[in-house]
Amino acid sequence: VLREQAHLAEAKALYCEALKKSRATLTNHHPVTMTITYNLAALLESMKEFHEAEALFREHLAVCKAKLGEDHPDTLGILN
Repeated sequence: VLREQAHLAEAKALYCEALKKSRATLTNHHPVTMTITYNLAALLESMKEFHEAEALFREHLAVCKAKLGEDHPDTLGILN
């Protein structure tokens, strides 16, 4: 909702907090952590913070490849 209302900095702070907590409790390979990682990367991309966004997209891609395989639709979707 914050992202849709253009409160991008606030949305970024909340995503970062959620990602930190999710990594600590669920690990990087948990579906919730993977979703937060992807959503934060997309938000950063929309904020033109390309370096941070790219790092998170690459991290998400690596987890998808490891967990789902290179030919899984979710993995392939990240390459789009």
